[in-house]
Amino acid sequence: MFVYCARCGFIRNMKTEASDCPACGIPLKPVPGQFLTKTGLMFASQSARAEFEKTIQESPEYDEAANMQSEEIIAQKEEAHKKEVEQKIQEYKDTRLQMECPVCHSTSLIKISNVGKVAKVGALGLLGSGDLGKTWKCKACGCKF
Repeated sequence: MFVYCARCGFIRNMKTEASDCPACGIPLKPVPGQFLTKTGLMFASQSARAEFEKTIQESPEYDEAANMQSEEIIAQKEEAHKKEVEQKIQEYKDTRLQMECPVCHSTSLIKISNVGKVAKVGALGLLGSGDLGKTWKCKACGCKF
């Protein structure tokens, strides 16, 4: 579903209806069907898109200054989101490095994979269920927790 921002002219194909413009923060509106193909998955042609963009620019809600700044604002928000994700990844790695075995206090740990758990239960049945509910295995003493 194609949506647009009446203020800055932002146009995007979104999967969900309810969304705000990433640059302006105002609710996005659906692109009228006359500019789209019958399925609504794309613009009918490049000229149809250009005509729609011209329609947006001629509307009283359109703000040229907002249009000029929209790409920069979106890039800044994407960069901030990217940094936030990288920070969370680093926090996860730091937490993993701080973990230690509850028995021998070794930090030499390996993660028990879900595939390994399923394979062990599949091969050994009830005898292989010892890893279920466990996430880590100590390389030093073999403790699973």
